[in-house]
Amino acid sequence: MAPRACWPQLRRAAGIRGADLELVVRPAAGAGRDPFDVAGALGGSGADAALLVAPARRAPRCLLPAPLVAGVPVGILPAASSADIEAWLGTVTGPVAPHTTTVMSMALNHFVASGHRLAGMLADRGEVALRLADRTSRDDLCTHLATGPRLAIYIGHGHSRGWCGYRDLDWEHVAAVPIGRPCGVVVALACNTLTRARGNEPFGCRWVRCGRAAAYLGSAHALRTEANAAFAVVLGGVLAEGPSTLGAALVRVAAVADPLAARAMASFRIIGDPLAPV
Repeated sequence: MAPRACWPQLRRAAGIRGADLELVVRPAAGAGRDPFDVAGALGGSGADAALLVAPARRAPRCLLPAPLVAGVPVGILPAASSADIEAWLGTVTGPVAPHTTTVMSMALNHFVASGHRLAGMLADRGEVALRLADRTSRDDLCTHLATGPRLAIYIGHGHSRGWCGYRDLDWEHVAAVPIGRPCGVVVALACNTLTRARGNEPFGCRWVRCGRAAAYLGSAHALRTEANAAFAVVLGGVLAEGPSTLGAALVRVAAVADPLAARAMASFRIIGDPLAPV
């Protein structure tokens, strides 16, 4: 679902990836938690995933009610014009990043323990790089992320400008390192990294708009600690099973009967490509 001005670029991306694509004109915004009626557009479509090219000025939490709409993973692509999606298109039409995973966390003991636990769960997926804040500097982490792991997961506190770990990692620190290859999927198991505060672009949206990641999964709200921990465990277990894409992983998470994980997941949104490989 996108303005017509973006259709040629989206057709080009779908053609390069060999994906079937149905384009729908984005309607005028209405009221409620699904202002563009994505649920109505998906009804009976049989789609594997959907993308909403949305007004950049709107906060992600005001665009969709959840990361899955009518059971379908939906990515949000904030854009004020078609030019705003060019950098992101390079991440989805270029070669897929090698099957590497980076696990990050704040230096607080319980987050470090969670990072080690998650890395252990994902050990059979391929190469796992531990870059926890008790052993990794902010500059070293940003340099590592610029090499483009396929999946990068942060555990800790967050805010609209970035991650509280690594002496408060903000977008300026990420952008200061020249990009070698974009990340595939960046996941932040943290509060508020998709919150729009004082009119500033959310940290997670910048990863995608600037072509640093094909997709970013983060929370548009504050999270209860126990719910976020449950979501991390369920997500880690699902990722260990080897789903092919971010969207497929979230569909599996939703099928797990864990009320706490479900509560946390409702606060998350996908920015960018819901079919980004993980």
